[in-house]
Amino acid sequence: MRYRCLKAFPFVVCLFSIVSLWPISLRAERISLPFSDLVEAYNSKLTCVEVNGSREIARVEAEQESTFEVTRISNRRLRKRLRTLRRNGNRRRAKRLELFLARCQGEESLQAEDSSDSPLSDKPGPEGNTSKGDQGGPSLAPDPCPGMEGARVFPVNGLCPSPSTEVVFISSEGPFGDGSSHQLPLVPPTETLILEGDRWYILERGKTYSFEIALRGGLSAIRPAVVTSYGSSVERPLVLAQNGGDGIRDDLGTSPLLHTVISGLHLKPVVDRRGTGIDIVVPSGENLVVEDTVIERFNEGVAVDTCCGSQTGRFNGFTLQDSIIVDNGPSSPMPDNRGQGLRLERVDNTVIRRNLFDFNGHPSNDPENATHFNHNMYLHEESGPVIVEDNIVANGSNNGIMARNGCRSVARNVVYRNASSIVCGSGEGVISKITDNVVLEGRRLSTNPGAAGNNTTAWGIRLVGTWDALVSGNIVAHSNDQQLNDRNGSYAFGSGLDGQLASQFYGTFRNNIAYEWGEFPLNISGSSSRYDRLTFERNDFRQNSGIFSFFQGGFNSERFRFEQNVYSHPLIPGEFCSLENADDLTSDSPGLYSGGDYSFLEWLGIVEPTAIGTNLDFSEIRYPDPDRNLTRYAQSIHLDDRNHDGIINDRDLFLAAREVSRLNPRPELSARAIANYVREGFDMTPVP
Repeated sequence: MRYRCLKAFPFVVCLFSIVSLWPISLRAERISLPFSDLVEAYNSKLTCVEVNGSREIARVEAEQESTFEVTRISNRRLRKRLRTLRRNGNRRRAKRLELFLARCQGEESLQAEDSSDSPLSDKPGPEGNTSKGDQGGPSLAPDPCPGMEGARVFPVNGLCPSPSTEVVFISSEGPFGDGSSHQLPLVPPTETLILEGDRWYILERGKTYSFEIALRGGLSAIRPAVVTSYGSSVERPLVLAQNGGDGIRDDLGTSPLLHTVISGLHLKPVVDRRGTGIDIVVPSGENLVVEDTVIERFNEGVAVDTCCGSQTGRFNGFTLQDSIIVDNGPSSPMPDNRGQGLRLERVDNTVIRRNLFDFNGHPSNDPENATHFNHNMYLHEESGPVIVEDNIVANGSNNGIMARNGCRSVARNVVYRNASSIVCGSGEGVISKITDNVVLEGRRLSTNPGAAGNNTTAWGIRLVGTWDALVSGNIVAHSNDQQLNDRNGSYAFGSGLDGQLASQFYGTFRNNIAYEWGEFPLNISGSSSRYDRLTFERNDFRQNSGIFSFFQGGFNSERFRFEQNVYSHPLIPGEFCSLENADDLTSDSPGLYSGGDYSFLEWLGIVEPTAIGTNLDFSEIRYPDPDRNLTRYAQSIHLDDRNHDGIINDRDLFLAAREVSRLNPRPELSARAIANYVREGFDMTPVP
């Protein structure tokens, strides 16, 4: 840019004009941030931080007690670094860096610069499968930390020990003979490990331990307290919780838990259905990360709660990623017995990514004893809005994903055979986004009379008192319960209030598919006067029994808007929707929808003139392959018969997924790969 100054202006005015117009260099801007703004750390120098609502890559310059100083790094420099790594043949390091950048800055990140050489640019293979590339999970084992190659110690949450870190290797067999100067103390089975400060406890993979791990927290987000693993085995170290106790707990009393990472462990109780895998009950806390960890057969898998006194404390920053949370739940089906895979109360800034949740909440591991009170995920209404992305959430007692206080992003999850699949709550002031999920095979709760609190409704995706929400690009398909198809209660999409009242209620359902999901594709409950606007547009509802929509509490054409939806049903143009205690539909026809069932022609003429209705037989529906399910997917990727029942089926898929780790990556078993297989069957664009 060329600058000119008129001779009539003084020199100082000219100089001021140039300086004021000159672009600010991000690379030269050094800023001070609280540790709560740290999104993720790649290593002790490179971080992902949140600045004014956007995410930036930055270089750590210094750290103080509660803040750290960083200098932003431009995309140009990052691209140059990636090209240098590729040119030098360091594809593994380039892959690690590229994945980190993608997580920080979004899926587009730096791929456009050199997509032909990018490991993230792989296309789906035959049958919708992808054999390599980024599919929502690790596709390559990471590089060990520098100087720890012999011990095979890998980065945790992108971090390696700093020169000042106290590193303690723990083994029952003495030094591993790789020339390291670290000592490997023998830890008695009854000892409690106290994890605090800038300390790493490193357990040997493939070994079994019987001590308890107690957490007191680390120094900062880039110098956390860490418990992780080392060694030549790919089996995580097994930590057995003794005498009904917890696998890992806090050891703080009235102090906060700060900056802690749990990585690469396997937690299990000696006595099934006792204790909690990771139990954090503190007055407040910040920055807890659990990654690449198996937690199975406890009463609760993971519980994070703030407690004590007035219960006004909060826990800020909890991440659960690349972990396996399975078979946790109460020991008996008594009505008051509770047990979950994950429970969070008064926790803010939660991220749940790339995990497997399977069969949590069932008393005594028996589906016939499923109850209303137990879930795969239970995120309490006093917690903040959550990010839940790229998870497999299967076979929960009741809810698969229950986020009572808002879904900042619930995306690209595979939610399978839960009674209530995805429930997004009030989230006052929060815009919730529920996008690109695949929900399959709805299941009712057991009607066992001894299991109090049961109901017979199976939900696909439901909003409850939501402030503002977008539900887009989701598939809800296939009931596996014949009773649901006999009109005994199931709803693919819906909204309700359930006593929760946001000051506003806006919601948009757009470009979703509901396919053969029990009784109603839609259920809208609560007085219509409590909705500000609920919009349904360009959705595709395919139903072979029941009727399409059910309004409990009234229909108000000023508050409910329908446009360009497709409805397919053998009975069209006959019986279509059902209303109870309905408001007048229009001022011109008072009382027309005062209650009862109404035809599609009435709906078309008064509510949705742009609707498309067909009574075509389902065999004529032009989806490429809408009957794709998880059994067919397991067969398409040639899994072994892990279930030993003589057929490759969905159970084999989940058993194989339980064996995934960062040292045994299986991209074809990721949520994104499975979701894309189903989406292609419905002619929907695969998620990137």
